[in-house]
Amino acid sequence: MFNYTNPLVIISSVCFFLSFTKIHINDSRGINWIAISSIAAYLLHMNPLFYESYFLGTLYHFRAISTPLGTFFYTLAFIFLLFFAAVALDKIRLILWRMFLKVYNNIMRLA
Repeated sequence: MFNYTNPLVIISSVCFFLSFTKIHINDSRGINWIAISSIAAYLLHMNPLFYESYFLGTLYHFRAISTPLGTFFYTLAFIFLLFFAAVALDKIRLILWRMFLKVYNNIMRLA
């Protein structure tokens, strides 16, 4: 029923996509600042070592210690925390990479 090839899933996906094409957002520095690092957040979340051992383990722990509504809010907060931690780590990576490129360009200019 919920396979990706199910016609209902395809139709709902297309409708969901088309609903986002109608949204007009002015240039937002905050959105762009976060969007630059969204791939880093995705890579962190979907890393098999992180996903299976830490992410799923934490979600199972939330489910064991809380009510369904509490589990929902714990999970939501946990996902947001991980996302913003990944964005912060990526921002640090970008700063370090720019510093490395400056040093590299200086060395190449001297050579």
